[in-house]
Order: sequence, then structure tokens, then C-alpha cells
Amino acid sequence: MQIQAIFRKLVHGILKTPNLTMMRNSKSGISAWMILLLSGLLFLNACNTAKRAEGSKLKKKSLKFVENQLERNLFDADWLRMKAKITADDGKQKQSFNADIRLRKDSVLWMSISPTILKIEVARVLIRPDSVQVINRLNKQYYATDVSFLESLTNYPLDFQMLQNILFGNPVVKGEEKATLSITKDHYCLQNSLQDLVLETCLSPEGYTIAQMTVQDTLHRNLKVSLEDYKPIEKQVFSEKRFISIETPQKYEVDIKLSKIKVNEVQKISFSVPEKYEKVERLEIN
Repeated sequence: MQIQAIFRKLVHGILKTPNLTMMRNSKSGISAWMILLLSGLLFLNACNTAKRAEGSKLKKKSLKFVENQLERNLFDADWLRMKAKITADDGKQKQSFNADIRLRKDSVLWMSISPTILKIEVARVLIRPDSVQVINRLNKQYYATDVSFLESLTNYPLDFQMLQNILFGNPVVKGEEKATLSITKDHYCLQNSLQDLVLETCLSPEGYTIAQMTVQDTLHRNLKVSLEDYKPIEKQVFSEKRFISIETPQKYEVDIKLSKIKVNEVQKISFSVPEKYEKVERLEIN
């Protein structure tokens, strides 16, 4: 470490100065001289300790301990409302928009979508465990279908429960097999499986919050969710920044920044289709 060499030269030079020699030989200067010397030793020791830590893994933890920490930090709410700034990129074009999101656990997901520069609703979405409905205000159209529509959008088998878990910041899918634990220099990672899915959930050592989740199937379709910027809310912790990547092999990326989060407050779910709107068989939003 270069800092160590510089500090040693600095201390060596100071110790040779006449003023410091006088200070060492005087009773009033002994304390200051000792403080300087001890500070130098402590500093050099800290540098050596940091150097030893570089590249090392985290402290060993048991599988049971890490699983308990994951379970303890799972987010839960009967109602959830939040504002979102979303940037979506499908490799061909990138679009940014705002969304007002309201979720009733295991029941309904409601979204109002507007441009980033205007507070004008351009679309309203209602997703239930078995259905999807969309109001397209730009084209004055209404679209209704089953939940498989979510998969057709991304060529990935998304469903209501997976969307809810992503919004909660919980593991996207829960494995059925006994988990295994691997420890890297940054995370404690739990690996598991469910039928043809390979699952991994990596926890940060700071608070054991989820840092990253991945789901891969036998068709090599990958879903990765990264979570950052955790904040306390209602005696829980909640990630306000998410990054979602889907490879099918076409790549979709979604960056989400959440704010104005409200938990367990009953929300109004309004979804009324104007009479003049045309019901279409295919959804098109220009």
C-alpha cells in the first residue's frame, strides 16, 4: 500500500526534526509525541487489515440462519399504493412513463399510466389472477383477455403472483426443493428449484435484504430482479429502486423508481369503460 510508505517516510522525517527532538526530551512534549507514534501504528495496522480483507468472502453463516433472515425480511401488506417512474427498453426503443400503482394482495393490481411530462392518463390497466383489462385512452379502445396476455408481451411466463412478488420485493417464485447456500464476497445466495425452474436469491450482508433474484427455465429464459435503496416503512423494509431484466432470448429491461408508498390503506379501484370506446381483439398503444 503506497499510503503506508508515504506515512512511514513522513513519520521518519518528523522524528528527525530538531523541534520534535526537543519535544521528546521535554515533559510537555512526551504526550504529543506518543500520540503521534501510536496514531501511526494504528493507521498502518488498519491499512494491513483492509488489505487482508480485499477479495475475501463474507463470514460463514448457516443455511438455516440465512433462510430465517430472508423470511424475516419478506414484505407483506393487504394494500399497497405507490408512484413509479418507469423506463422500459426492448432493444428497439426506450420509453419512459409514470404510473400510479395500487395493489390489493392476491386480488387485483390497478395501474394508471401517464407520460413523464404530462399528468394525463393515457392508459389504465386492471390485472386479476385470471384476467387482464386495458383502457387505451389514446385510441379510445378497450381490451380484455386472460392473464396469459402477460406472457405474450414478454415471451416470459409472468402471472399475477409473480408481478405481486416483484412489487413487494419478495422472491419471484418460491422453490420446493431443499435450498443450498453459497457465499461470495458480496452476497449470501440461496439456490433452489421448482419443477423446471432454477432459482437464486442473493442477500446483502447489511440487513440481509434481497439484493438480486434470478429465475431461469429449461428454455434458457432468464428473469433477473435487482433491488436497491431500502427504506423503513410500517416496521418493514422496502426497496424503492428496482431493475428488471428479461432474456427470452430477446432482452427486455425495466428500470423502476418508486415513491410515495402507502401501506395497508384501502384504495379506490376504479375501472369504468366509456360507452363510446371500441372493444378490440388486439391491443395497440401508439
